[in-house]
Amino acid sequence: MRRAVPVLGALLAAGLLLAAALSLITVRTDMADFLPQGGTEAARLVMQEARAGSATGLILLGIEDAPTAELARISTASAAGLRDSGLFSVVAGGQAALADTEGADLFARRYLLAPADFDTPALRRGLEDLLRQLRSSTAPLATQFGLADPPGAFGALLRSWIGSSQVRTVDGAWFAPDRDRALLLARTRAGGMNVLAQEAATAAIEAAFRAAGPGPARLLIAGPAVFARDAARAIKADVHRIATVSTALVMLLLWWRFRSPLVIAAIAAPVVLSVAAAAVAVQAAYGAVHGVALGFGATMLGVSLDYPVLMIGHRKRGEPAAATRARIGPAFILAVVTAVLGLSAMVLSGFPGLAQLGIFAAAGLAPAAAAPGWRRPG
Repeated sequence: MRRAVPVLGALLAAGLLLAAALSLITVRTDMADFLPQGGTEAARLVMQEARAGSATGLILLGIEDAPTAELARISTASAAGLRDSGLFSVVAGGQAALADTEGADLFARRYLLAPADFDTPALRRGLEDLLRQLRSSTAPLATQFGLADPPGAFGALLRSWIGSSQVRTVDGAWFAPDRDRALLLARTRAGGMNVLAQEAATAAIEAAFRAAGPGPARLLIAGPAVFARDAARAIKADVHRIATVSTALVMLLLWWRFRSPLVIAAIAAPVVLSVAAAAVAVQAAYGAVHGVALGFGATMLGVSLDYPVLMIGHRKRGEPAAATRARIGPAFILAVVTAVLGLSAMVLSGFPGLAQLGIFAAAGLAPAAAAPGWRRPG
C-alpha cells in the first residue's frame, strides 16, 4: 500500500494537468488547416478561396416526393426558417439570390467584371435599349440600374452568370427542369471548412424543414460545405475507433505481461503527462489546437508507453531505479531523440494541420521520457 501512494499520486497529478490543459486550449475544427499553403501568389489565392471563399459555404437543397404545390409551400417555408436562423448570408429559392448589399457591391464594380464600350455608337445603342426597357414591364429594374449604367454592363454580367440555366419557377419557388424537385440555394456566413459552424448550419436546415410540416417529402443536401462536414465526421470517427481499439489492445498486452494495476498506473502516468504537455505546446505555437491533431497526436504518443516499460522491464531484482536509468541511459536517450526527430519532421510540411501534429507528437515525448520515479511496485 505504501508503494501504491506515489504511483497513484503521479497518475492523479498527470490527470489533473491534462484536464487543466484541455480546459485552457482552443480546439479548431476547420479542415482548411489540412490544405497546402501554395507556392505562388496564384496558388495561394486559390487555396484562400478554397478555405474561406464564398463558394465554400454554398449548400444546395432539394425537396421531393410530394405534390408540386406542396413542395413549393415547403420550400418557401423552409427558406423563411433559414433566413430567421441568422446563420446564412444568402437563401434563394425563387427570390433574388443576392442580398441588397452584395448587389450594390457588384454594381459598383460592374466595369471591372464585365466589358463595356464607351464610344459614341455604343452609348447610343445602350441608351436606346434603356429607353425600350423603360417602356416595358422591366421599367423598375431599368430605373434602378439602367440610368446609372448606360452601356448595360451590369445587365450583361447578370445574363452571363445566369447562362443556360433551365430552372423553372412554380408558385414562387425554384424547381428542377425535368422533375418535381423544389430547389433552394443557401450560403453560410461561416466558411465551408469550419466544421462546427457547418454542423450548426445543417441542424438549422433540418429544423427549418421539420418546422415546414413536410409530411412525406424528402430533404436532400449537397455542396462543398456538406462534403467538408462529412469528411470531418469520417475522420473523427476513425480517430475514435483507432484510439479505442489501440488503447484496449495495449492495456490487454500490458496486463498480460505485468498482471499488476500499479505497474499499469505507473506506465499510464507519463503518457497522460505527455498529452497535456503536447496540447499546451501546440496552443502556444499556433494559438489553437486542431481536433485532428489532438486525436491523432494522442494516439501517436502511445510510443511514450515504451519509456516506462523499458525502465521497468530492464530493472534487475533489487536494483535501485537510479542504477537502472544509469545502465540503460545511453540507449534510452538515443531512442527518445530518434523518435523526436522522426516526428518533428512533420513540422516542415506545407500543411498546417500536419505541422501541428508534428509539434504535438514531438513535444509530448520529452516530458514522458523525463518523468521520474518509474518503479516497479512489489
